[in-house]
Amino acid sequence: MVVENIPENGEGTIILRSGMDIAYEQSVVVDGGRTIAFLADDGDLPRWTRQDGVDSPQLTVDTGATVLIDGIQFWGNDSSNDPALRVNGGRVWVDRGRIIGNAGGGIVVENNGALVLRNSFVGDGTNGDNAMTVTGGSAHVLYSTLGAGFDNFGDVFPVVCSGNVTVSIRNSLLVSIDSDEEISCPMATVTNTASETLIRGTGNVALGDVGMDWFVDIEAGDFHLDNPPPMLATTAAWEADALIEIAERAIDDPSTDIDGDPRPNIDGIADYAGADVP
Repeated sequence: MVVENIPENGEGTIILRSGMDIAYEQSVVVDGGRTIAFLADDGDLPRWTRQDGVDSPQLTVDTGATVLIDGIQFWGNDSSNDPALRVNGGRVWVDRGRIIGNAGGGIVVENNGALVLRNSFVGDGTNGDNAMTVTGGSAHVLYSTLGAGFDNFGDVFPVVCSGNVTVSIRNSLLVSIDSDEEISCPMATVTNTASETLIRGTGNVALGDVGMDWFVDIEAGDFHLDNPPPMLATTAAWEADALIEIAERAIDDPSTDIDGDPRPNIDGIADYAGADVP
């Protein structure tokens, strides 16, 4: 992935493919005002990893740059000092992403960065770090499943934020094996979201302690639903013309889930919270 081939302030698309002979093992920085889309080839689920012992994210998006991500796995960063995705002042939209199994956590938003996370899995049951951390800028989470695992030295959370930030979470599912709460972000606006303990906000639901059988493989970050609590099916509320700040316009909620399974597409109809419709 030679991002430098795209000129500064230019636009480009990079298609990622999966296969036995294809490996994406590198650290990429998008800067220089570039706008780049990283897209999975049709039917593929490419894996972008970082396992060479070097401390760096798979992807960093700096101030002035914009990145669109669709259908990519960010998996296996073995650095405990860096997340898989660092939004360092840039703008990032992630759709149908699987940002899982990374030792330093999933996503960090900082330096006035802006993130929209939709129809995505972030975190896992063993990584020992927060799934998403916001310390500067904004993050809007929609129809996503975020999970945190164990840390022997302190609590870890699906969502952590601090400072002067804007965070909204809607129609999502938050679980944590380690901590008593699923969010450490008092300024967040959370609606129609399911978690183990009740989060303050409109339409939120408490599911009780997470069951390992809720998901296909929570420890590996496979948050596809297997045997979920029945109330999860009616926690979300599908909306037409839902406003997401980073988009600067009204957009409908997604018409499908992370796998392309249909969602209601009718304004106000109850729906599964999180990224997966079983």
